[in-house]
Amino acid sequence: MTTDVAIIGLGSIGMGYDLETGNPDVVYSHCRAFAMHPAFDIVAGVDIDEGNRRRFSRAYGRPAFADVGKMLRNHRPQLVV
Repeated sequence: MTTDVAIIGLGSIGMGYDLETGNPDVVYSHCRAFAMHPAFDIVAGVDIDEGNRRRFSRAYGRPAFADVGKMLRNHRPQLVV
């Protein structure tokens, strides 16, 4: 059984630092840490920046939303970071 996670803020610490390294073994961000841990499943991301939302969806194969309310209308994460 896994815990569903939503990440709010998809900038550098949320996701960007890891994507910029190009090294899949490096863990500098919330997204990478949760994605690599078998007890968690990222279900969605939230960011006001459209570019960050697109990068998140491409990198993690999950939907990204512009606001928390819309994300919560579509998902019920057990953990929000």
